Amino acid sequence: MLRSSFLMLCFLTILFISSTYEKNVTSRKRPHTSRHKPASIKLCGPTLVRMLDMVCDRARQLLMKTQRSSSDSTYQKRQMIVDDDPFTRTLSVTDYAQFNNTLVGDCCLQACSLEQYESHRIPRVLSIQSHVVHGFVGNKCAAFILQLYGFEVDIINSVHFSNHTGYKTVKGSRLTADELEAIFQGLLINELLEYDYILTGYMGSGELLHVVAKYVRLIKSKSAHIKYICDPVIGDNNKLYVDRSCIEVYKNEILPLADIVTPNDFEIEVLIGKELDYKNDENQEEVIWQSLRSLHKMGPSHIIISSISADKTGGNQTMLQMRASTQFLDNQYQTFQIDFPHLEGSFTGTGDSFSALILAWFHKENNLIRACERSISILHQILRKTIEISKPINTHNRCGHELCLIESKAIIECGEILFHAVLNDKHLSS
Repeated sequence: MLRSSFLMLCFLTILFISSTYEKNVTSRKRPHTSRHKPASIKLCGPTLVRMLDMVCDRARQLLMKTQRSSSDSTYQKRQMIVDDDPFTRTLSVTDYAQFNNTLVGDCCLQACSLEQYESHRIPRVLSIQSHVVHGFVGNKCAAFILQLYGFEVDIINSVHFSNHTGYKTVKGSRLTADELEAIFQGLLINELLEYDYILTGYMGSGELLHVVAKYVRLIKSKSAHIKYICDPVIGDNNKLYVDRSCIEVYKNEILPLADIVTPNDFEIEVLIGKELDYKNDENQEEVIWQSLRSLHKMGPSHIIISSISADKTGGNQTMLQMRASTQFLDNQYQTFQIDFPHLEGSFTGTGDSFSALILAWFHKENNLIRACERSISILHQILRKTIEISKPINTHNRCGHELCLIESKAIIECGEILFHAVLNDKHLSS
């Protein structure tokens, strides 16, 4: 009797433990359902590639079913984005809480926030400017710098030359307006005109700029977040580099589309149609800031004069100055300057490098002052590195040093700030 009671007690104990274990396992297997709608879902697993189509089809079916059952017009705006990575692909849709922690084969759909999704998405840039086989100007500068910072860069070359025009002989070809139109049409038909930033430099003719303006307008109409950085390459030291037809197209079509422009002091004069007589004007500072304000009226929110000789504004002739201005929605202006040492020598590609650096650091900092501090500091260090290495100058090159960008890779990546901005003591109102 005692033995049978003991066996019965053991049996009941085993049943209790088994029941408790099953409940715990069941509770652990139950998927966690978030109360918050996820902004994107991530697929991970070895069978990802073959499972992706099935997941996408199922997602579309559920979204269509939700659209039909909802009277809210916003449901019609849902889109699905697939991040094309061979090991991790992301579906981004407005509402798919039903997917969270869903098992598909041996892949698991997991929710992540929109901020997480955006932080891992590679920003895309369309860069339209010159190209040379040898040396660093135009897209040769911009693509290298932007790719170092993790941007995906699509390139359209406005010219394809053997070398820059500072050499005695230049061979190559120029892109025509019809050829540029055809390139844009190919991108448009294949639904590839999807960019976060547009960067333009040397164009050469008004006809080419007409086409650029047409498609920049189209690209920017897709989203308010798209930024256009324009380096209005017109000339320098009172000499035009481009056909005069470019000037009016810049003023009437390009600048109204631009968010950031990076002219030199000569290009400012050409665009506003007024020579800036710094030395003979009693209020030199006001001349500069008023010229920036005149350019703001043409459209851009941010204007950067990349360099002015400090002696033009009554400063030290061994220094250069960058001047910049931001126009706010209430027609107030924040203006600042950065002083930095003048380096002896002649260099090409500095403006193209500077505009690419501004794009990269404006994206990272979302602050024009910080972007300018980093960009001018990095460019100054690149020039110092170029002088330090002192490569022999080709006898055919009349414009001095080719930039040593490859040797400056660590400088570009580091982004050390050497020079700091000084805010203007007043904010001009219109």
